[in-house]
Amino acid sequence: MVDITNAPTTVADEKSTTLKTIEIADIKIPEGGKPILERQMRVRRLDVFPDGIIGLHDHGNRPAILYVLRGSFTIYNSTSDEPEVVNEGEAVTEFGQLKHWARNNSRTLPLALLTFDLLDDGAPAREDPCPICAAQAAARQ
Repeated sequence: MVDITNAPTTVADEKSTTLKTIEIADIKIPEGGKPILERQMRVRRLDVFPDGIIGLHDHGNRPAILYVLRGSFTIYNSTSDEPEVVNEGEAVTEFGQLKHWARNNSRTLPLALLTFDLLDDGAPAREDPCPICAAQAAARQ
């Protein structure tokens, strides 16, 4: 075990900035979905090829927050009249009755996202969250 008896107790070398939050009370679990406290929290990196898309999907049973590590993308969703551009260093929330798809805004650089979501083990996550992206990758080889 590491000895932490003399560890610093004051915050000195950090800066904390909240980018997005989801109020837990705003998450409506669909009938048959696992309660929040029985879910897994997943963090993953998602890379989208240049000019690639993230296919149409929903977050009715998988609330999420995405953070853009590199690049920018445009989201086309069912709850808005206008597409939303999300840039490097920005975050977006995804939950509720939202259905959407997105496109990497660059034709030359991959988009890198960090995603945080609450998984329902009754609906396991796919290893490949975007079959269309996989098809695009195969076509480029």
